[in-house]
Amino acid sequence: MAGLIRARDRVSSLKGIAMAAVYYTITGIVLYLLADWILRSAEARAGRIFGHRTLIFFALLLSMALVTFAVIRSLVPPEIAN
Repeated sequence: MAGLIRARDRVSSLKGIAMAAVYYTITGIVLYLLADWILRSAEARAGRIFGHRTLIFFALLLSMALVTFAVIRSLVPPEIAN
C-alpha cells in the first residue's frame, strides 16, 4: 500500500513539474512578444531605430523574465519547485 501511495505522489509531482514547465514556456513566449512590442513602440515614438537594439531588447526581456519567473516560482508549491 505504501508503494502505491508513493507512486501516486510521484505521478502528481511529475504533473506539477510539467505544468510548471508549461507556465514558464508560455510566460517566456509572452515576454518575448511584449519586449518586442515595447522596443518597437519606443522606436516609433523616437522616430528612429535605436543603435544596439539587440542589447536593449535583451535588457528588456531579461528584466521582465527575472521578475515574472520569481513570481511564478513563489506561486508554485514548494514540493514541485524542488
